[in-house]
Amino acid sequence: MDAKPVLGQINLVVRDLQASLTFYRLLGLDIGEPTGPHARMTFPNGVGFDLDQHEFARQWSSGTPDVAGGRR
Repeated sequence: MDAKPVLGQINLVVRDLQASLTFYRLLGLDIGEPTGPHARMTFPNGVGFDLDQHEFARQWSSGTPDVAGGRR
């Protein structure tokens, strides 16, 4: 079997969505306005790049660690 994984999406869980948007936009990424606690863009090769507020990520991933009380 020669099947190899193909990258389809990068998802970053962030504490401050607006600060993260500012940072990645300064790097030149064309990320649109967020939809609630989520923002997404797609690279020309089709790979998705998502930013999700920490609290939102806990809704779809119960394994997301609690960040209260410190940096991780």
